[in-house]
Amino acid sequence: MFDSVIVIPYRDRSEDLEIYIHSVVPLLREYLPSFKVVIVEQEKGKPFNRGRLLNIGFTEYKDIARFFITQDVDTCPVEDCVKTLYTNTFYDVLRIFNGHDRSLGGITKLSRDAVFAMNGFPNHIWGWGIEDRALFYRAKITNVHMSPNLSNRRNFTILPHIPNIETYTGEKKTMSDLEDEIFYCTDEERKRVHILASGLNTMEYTIIERMAITNDIELIKVSI
Repeated sequence: MFDSVIVIPYRDRSEDLEIYIHSVVPLLREYLPSFKVVIVEQEKGKPFNRGRLLNIGFTEYKDIARFFITQDVDTCPVEDCVKTLYTNTFYDVLRIFNGHDRSLGGITKLSRDAVFAMNGFPNHIWGWGIEDRALFYRAKITNVHMSPNLSNRRNFTILPHIPNIETYTGEKKTMSDLEDEIFYCTDEERKRVHILASGLNTMEYTIIERMAITNDIELIKVSI
C-alpha cells in the first residue's frame, strides 16, 4: 500500500519530466513515507485528454493507494511545499495549487475514497480546460471534505511553457456551459446521473507499454 501515488498526465515534455525527476523526486523520497510516481503517457494522434490520463492512474492504483496527487509536469514544488502540503492528510481534497477558485486542476491531493465518490474526471473532454472545473463541481456535489484554495506561487518553480488558455467555441463551449448548468441546477438526480455518465466507471484504455524507470517511478504508455 502506498501512502501517496503522484499521477503525471504526460506527452512530449521530456525535458520537463527530466527536471521533475531530478529536482522533485528526491524531495518526495525524503518527506513522503511511501509513494509512487506514475507517469501516464498518451500516445500521439488525438488531442490531449488530461482527465482521462489521470483517471487511468487512479484506476491502475485504486487498490493500493491511500491518496492520489495530480501533478502537472511543469510545476515543481519547493522543499517546504512537499514537507508541509504533500504530506497533509487532514482533507479528502487538498487544493495545493489550483488555477482559480472553481478549479481542481494543477496539483491536488485526493483521498482514494474521495476520488471514487466523485467518479474521477469526465473522460470526454479533449484539449486543455474544463476537466479541472468539472472535478471541482463533483467535489462540491458529493460533499467531500475540501480545503480552501492554498495556491501560492512561491511554493513552486514553474517551468517555461506555452500557455494552454483558449476561448471555448463550438462543442467545447457546449461542454463548458453544461458543467455550469449541472452544478447550478437544483435537481439532485440530474447531478447524480451526470456524474455517473462519464468517469472511472466508464474507463476504456489500452496499455501499450509499462516500464519501471526506478523503483519508485513508473511510466505507463496508453492508447485512449
